[in-house]
Amino acid sequence: MKLIVMPDETSLAYMENHGESMLVSKPDKVGTLVRRYAMIRAQALRPEESVSFVAQLMGEL
Repeated sequence: MKLIVMPDETSLAYMENHGESMLVSKPDKVGTLVRRYAMIRAQALRPEESVSFVAQLMGEL
């Protein structure tokens, strides 16, 4: 997903999946996607933590 802010401050969201793409322009839907993205970012591990976590998982296989 790419969040796009136009020069006139209009926000858009562009998404691709399974060979399809979608441009979301309705402000309420873009707002929902922005909030979801913010929650995911807040919960994400830092890069070095991600590497450590994946290494730990690989050791458990």
